[in-house]
Amino acid sequence: ERKFLSTGIRVHLGQFTCDQVVCHEQAKELNEMMANQVAAIIEVVKDVDKKKIDNAKAGDILNYTFTVSNPGNVPLTEVVLTDVLEGISELAITWPGEAGVLLPGESAKATATYALTQDDINKGSVENTVIATGKDPSGNPVKDDSVVKTEIVYKADFTVV
Repeated sequence: ERKFLSTGIRVHLGQFTCDQVVCHEQAKELNEMMANQVAAIIEVVKDVDKKKIDNAKAGDILNYTFTVSNPGNVPLTEVVLTDVLEGISELAITWPGEAGVLLPGESAKATATYALTQDDINKGSVENTVIATGKDPSGNPVKDDSVVKTEIVYKADFTVV
């Protein structure tokens, strides 16, 4: 006797393609196959303490925070955060264990600072990107990036007579 599981969706994975109803045995086998899949994933999130600065001046400081995570199911090694903003301080990274290694479910935190330049003020914003890279147990690369932007509002301080 076959039991049927209603999914309400069309499923296609390898040899299985079913509409609306998936045989119980196939669903069980499909779940086992999915559970055994290697999921090497890296995620990075970047934030800044100021999304907008009024009356900005050169030298004002932006404080950045970064979180790089391994939501996958295998360890990641050679994990590196690279911030592409010229002039940003060196990233201070706090690892949960060995530097450059994230086990499944682990995250590392980092901070950095940046002093606004007159060019930033003239442009009206600072856009900053961080790239997280690493390798899965087979040496395959994983990568993610995050972008954050700060709007700069500059009011010239002059009087017309």
